[in-house]
Amino acid sequence: MTSHIRKGLSLLMMGVMVITLVACNLPSAVPVGQADPNQMATSVYETASAQMTAGAEQTAIAMLTEAAKPTNTGLPPTYTPVPPTETPAPPTETPLPPTETPTLTPSPEPTITPGGPTFTPTATAVPCNWAKFVADVTIPDWTTMAPGTVFKKTWKLKNIGTCAWTKNYAVVFADGERMGAPNVISLPADVAPGGEIEISLDMTAPTDTGKFQGNWLLRSDTNQVFGLGSQANKPFYVKIVVAKPEPKVIYTFVENMCQAEWTNGSGTKLACPGAIGSNEGAVVKSDTPDMENGKDDEPAIRVEPQHIDNGTINGKFPAMDVKKDDHFMAVIGCWAGNNNCNVKFTLYYSVDGSPMQPLASWTENYNGEIQKVDVDLSSLDGKKVVFVLSLSANGAYDQDSAFWLAPRITGWR
Repeated sequence: MTSHIRKGLSLLMMGVMVITLVACNLPSAVPVGQADPNQMATSVYETASAQMTAGAEQTAIAMLTEAAKPTNTGLPPTYTPVPPTETPAPPTETPLPPTETPTLTPSPEPTITPGGPTFTPTATAVPCNWAKFVADVTIPDWTTMAPGTVFKKTWKLKNIGTCAWTKNYAVVFADGERMGAPNVISLPADVAPGGEIEISLDMTAPTDTGKFQGNWLLRSDTNQVFGLGSQANKPFYVKIVVAKPEPKVIYTFVENMCQAEWTNGSGTKLACPGAIGSNEGAVVKSDTPDMENGKDDEPAIRVEPQHIDNGTINGKFPAMDVKKDDHFMAVIGCWAGNNNCNVKFTLYYSVDGSPMQPLASWTENYNGEIQKVDVDLSSLDGKKVVFVLSLSANGAYDQDSAFWLAPRITGWR
């Protein structure tokens, strides 16, 4: 190393020391608009180093010397800046110690089977003999019919068992009202499992009125009795209501009034129609009878007996056939305005030319009331009967004018 280089390095080191000392004595606050001494020293150092490399030792020394001179900052060279008296307070918040984060163990995800849980049904054995009700082909439940009505009851059943029904199978009466049907009747045809059959029984409604039910079951060729329902033991049945409907009119005496033979107690034949007020007695038809309790719109036969004590008038009608449950019906009373009326009504009959006999009788007087009559003719069932409508005065004749309102024979033929 040459002496020139060693000399240059020595000078360089001195310059660095000088700059360091000067920098320590400079104030830390630099007024606005003046250069920073540290920055200036750094710039001079870099320039000097570059010139020494080229061998300009003297120029470098001069620059270092110049840089070491104090910079005009406007303050005495001995000025030491006062450090700020306000010391920032440390944060008062004491940070919380780190919390322990729990370790979470994820639960296993449930396994979902689409459609939910499945169940395997337990197979139930189908009975060999088993029936199902399909329909009432005739006579629906609680059909109303007259006493003694003959009818045919038909059911439709289905074989829902595993065994075929043959003609050796039968319908058997179980309990209730048999209604005249046989206790046992064979099936009319074979029925394979799944097939249907119509079963009919001829029956007769009871003669009493009310509600009636008859229960029936099936019987196999091995005498096993079976029927409907989950246990194959329920019966199929017939249910009816027996009632007497409104009877129909079989014969009207008013419309046939002049077909009758009218006579008085002396045997005198009277004209039909006659003249009210006649001493011999009289009969006339009235479409709007004027009764002791008011007028009516049903036709009536007005009658007056012979004008003598206990005088009578009789109307003998042609013979007619009478059936069971036939009835004679009428309304009787005194004619309006005949305040002294006091009479006796009698229904006579004769069977096959026999002498006349009283069947029923009623007494009427003028009291503002009328009387309904109803005579059961069942005792004359099957007979050819002649009826006589008779009226007589109770004692001396005095305003004994009366009527038969709508006399008729009714029944359920």
